[in-house]
Amino acid sequence: MKRKVIALLHVGYWTVYLLLLALVFALFRIQYRQLPSLFAVLFTSPVGLVSIAPNLVAFYASYGVLFPRLLARRRIPALITGGVVLSLSSA
Repeated sequence: MKRKVIALLHVGYWTVYLLLLALVFALFRIQYRQLPSLFAVLFTSPVGLVSIAPNLVAFYASYGVLFPRLLARRRIPALITGGVVLSLSSA
């Protein structure tokens, strides 16, 4: 049961992230009217790679390293600092 919940959380997170990214690209597409389709921009162009890859690294570094090491020890200030540093360095 726990694995199903974790998998559902991951799927939910990435679904929401990709929908928000698609919304941003759709707004640019409406404004400039010269971009290719949203699918092409998100999954086959360098712009999509640059938009998704840093978030992928930051999310799984937080999930696999920061949270297990710092949250379990209740080191909340270190967790927040680590999260901010990780977010800024992956941007």
